[in-house]
Amino acid sequence: MKQFNNLRQKYPIFTYKKYEINYKDDNLNLKFHYSFGDYKFIHNLSWQNIPKTDIKTLENIIFHIGLVESISYWKLTCSKELKIECGNIDEDQQNWFKKLFLNGLGEFIYINKILVSLDDFVNITCTKDLSTLPKVDIKTKEANLIPIGGGKDSCVTYELLKDDSSYLFAMNPIEPTRKIMANSSLKNIKMKRVLDPQIIELNKQEFLNGHVPFSSILSFISLLTASIYNLKYIPLSNESSANEENIIFNNIKINHQYSKSIEYENDFRSYYKKYLTDDIEYFSFLRPLHELHIAKLFSKYRYFHDIFLSCNVGSKRGVWCTKCPKCLFTFVMLHAYLDTKAMINIFGVNMLEDDSLKDMLKNLMGNGEIKPFECVGTYEEVNIALSLISKQYSELPSLLQKLDIKSHTIPTINWKEHNLTKMHLDILKNAF
Repeated sequence: MKQFNNLRQKYPIFTYKKYEINYKDDNLNLKFHYSFGDYKFIHNLSWQNIPKTDIKTLENIIFHIGLVESISYWKLTCSKELKIECGNIDEDQQNWFKKLFLNGLGEFIYINKILVSLDDFVNITCTKDLSTLPKVDIKTKEANLIPIGGGKDSCVTYELLKDDSSYLFAMNPIEPTRKIMANSSLKNIKMKRVLDPQIIELNKQEFLNGHVPFSSILSFISLLTASIYNLKYIPLSNESSANEENIIFNNIKINHQYSKSIEYENDFRSYYKKYLTDDIEYFSFLRPLHELHIAKLFSKYRYFHDIFLSCNVGSKRGVWCTKCPKCLFTFVMLHAYLDTKAMINIFGVNMLEDDSLKDMLKNLMGNGEIKPFECVGTYEEVNIALSLISKQYSELPSLLQKLDIKSHTIPTINWKEHNLTKMHLDILKNAF
């Protein structure tokens, strides 16, 4: 908290200075300029070989991408004022972003033990003499832009929605993602996102560091991408389990997956339909499902099992580290439906025989200190999965010994709380 207060006093104003649009030879490069004190930053996004587009008509979405991308730089100092010099947003819009900053940086706030509220975390000001940019009118076609990250969830969405009109979309794709896209008959869209290299160095110094709401950044970028390609639907792969918080701190629900939650999804849909465009439908295709339902579907898609990867620690090397909460959670979910041999083929080891993971498993079960800050499911479904796994063994693996494992029933699918279109809902229902 002391470091937070010192930085806010030293750097009271963070500025979103301008954005640059460079569209040439079917390549699009966007640059966003930020500053605080004597520090200046340039953030880059780029797409190659895009269709002929009147980029100027999409300027409002581009301006907003710069605003949501500012989170990665603003959090270095948590300046009291975020000053926008390249655009104007009204009070309701300012409040929308203030909510995103507070909840999207919930884990960051908890880790750094920052005591703030919605009213005092950040104040957003604008250059008043700039007019508000108009909404975007897009002549969309009935087709999907499917964001794919290489994990099991997006593989399930891809498998159920793949058709000749759909596109796969990846930002900075890792090796498993590239393999999935290369093996697909669908059209691929890859784009590059590059942080200013100074941010890495500053994170090693006195400045603040921590998790940012990456899925909120993806939501605005995917909106622009769908607009460029005239695609009507953006089906995400966020499930109902993402709604559960990790812990409550200072009366704030701290949810590592806030920008994957139904709350954020609803907020984003309301925002972009009011201020950006009415022509695109952004929703999570898997929202009615729990992680257990997704794992059951994925267990049948054996052709993905040698390719997919959900481990953040090992993502750059294309391996499962088998030591992190994400690896252990994924192992438990899939092992509920796959036998030990299949699990060892995927992970290389039986993680339930690794005694060093004992406390980690307790945290996933809800018997430990805190739910891990990873994209993992609910306590309930971890316990359900363990009860299903235990039935596969005559002698329990060491991690499951001495646990009070009780029989549970798999949670029902929530077919009501979601934003799926009827067409997409029918496809998902037919999978069960």
